[in-house]
Amino acid sequence: MAANELPNEEKSADEYLEVIEGLLGMCMDREKQITELVGRIEDLEAEITSESMSTVNSGPYSEVDEKTSKKIGPNVLISDDSRIMLRQLSRLLTANGYNVVTSARDKDEIIRSVKAIKPDVVTLEISISDEEGVDIIRTIKSVSRKTRIILISGELDKETILKAVQSGVHDYIAKPVQPLRLLQVVGALVA
Repeated sequence: MAANELPNEEKSADEYLEVIEGLLGMCMDREKQITELVGRIEDLEAEITSESMSTVNSGPYSEVDEKTSKKIGPNVLISDDSRIMLRQLSRLLTANGYNVVTSARDKDEIIRSVKAIKPDVVTLEISISDEEGVDIIRTIKSVSRKTRIILISGELDKETILKAVQSGVHDYIAKPVQPLRLLQVVGALVA
């Protein structure tokens, strides 16, 4: 019996098991294919990021502290719910002399990191259409008034931008993030 045949009521238990085993095998094959595709996507994204970074200069903050061997530059906290985006933004900013002090994936992690580090810049990939997004921005500003906030969003209509600026956002970047745009905005905010 083929795995894609639907069982009918006259089939035996062995025939049902055969169908189930066939379906399970198909699922496992698909999972393997998906895993391979995710790996390829990550490789391509890393390649694209490295190509983008190679077109950008090393940035104004490429000096290194001789005692600590750390770059001397503004501290940036990156927040995004995507690990891939966190990695790409971190690589881009680090390659251009910024200290990516941490990456945060949720509200609590963002707030804890801002309280502990008081970064110069925070990139926020959040929705501010709900009050939680606005609350995050206001909390960051109350914890660290000097911290500059960049909103990264796919929903940047006039109302959203106005609400963001009124909440304390200093600049905004539309998705998908263009590496040069991000470097320009971060550079302007720390200048």
